[in-house]
Amino acid sequence: MRTIIQTHELSVRSETGEPLLRDISLHVEQGERIALLGRSGSGKSLISSCLAGGLSPTLARTGEIEICGRRIRDSHSVSVRDVAAVRQDSSDALNPLVRIGAQLMLPLKRGRSRVDRKASGGACDAHVLDLLDAVGLHDGHRIARSFPAQLSGGQRQRVCIALALACGPQVLVADEPTTALDVVSQATVLSALSSNLSPATAVVFVTHDLSVASGLCQRAVVLEAGRIVEDSAMRDLIASPAHPTSAALVTEAMRRSEPVS
Repeated sequence: MRTIIQTHELSVRSETGEPLLRDISLHVEQGERIALLGRSGSGKSLISSCLAGGLSPTLARTGEIEICGRRIRDSHSVSVRDVAAVRQDSSDALNPLVRIGAQLMLPLKRGRSRVDRKASGGACDAHVLDLLDAVGLHDGHRIARSFPAQLSGGQRQRVCIALALACGPQVLVADEPTTALDVVSQATVLSALSSNLSPATAVVFVTHDLSVASGLCQRAVVLEAGRIVEDSAMRDLIASPAHPTSAALVTEAMRRSEPVS
């Protein structure tokens, strides 16, 4: 299996020199879906920014990152080639002054999707509707004409997934994409992610919620204080967590799944 993501001694320091990520060595294979798990401040979102771009300019990154065989020298760039990101705040990810259809059309016209570079505008329009339908937004014509503020949080998050799919990425980095959503919207967004990604696309799913991650990912990487403390198959971590942080995540997930009396 081809290695898509490889990091070696990846570290991030704050402006004052405080270590925020410490010697992260990680590999992700083609088509593999991994969860980065941990409490707030554990470093999981910093890893996602290092991989997908958008690391704060006040932070200093060291160590090596390779994605699809290319070394990523600058994590502060807005985007990284072959990587699509789904962020926690869909409002920030979408241009509030541009209709949804036009935003989805942009990556299609750049030729980074299944649509041919020379496809007509009509073909692109049809593919926009196909993308929206694929993520459960079946009223595609209305959604495409809408501005982001006219949609619910769950709808906007599904649009962000459609936007990522339109890019045809080798890697999808999803950073807490369901945190701000209700349970029903969470399930819909996860289903959209799980059902519509190419089997060859590697997924890095960032969350603090093990119950959410277990429905999507086969492997779990647990972080604490900027370090990896456990890296194992999801089923093994749930059955027999090897680190106290992992055990606490399992306990919390089980507590949440208990029926309310």
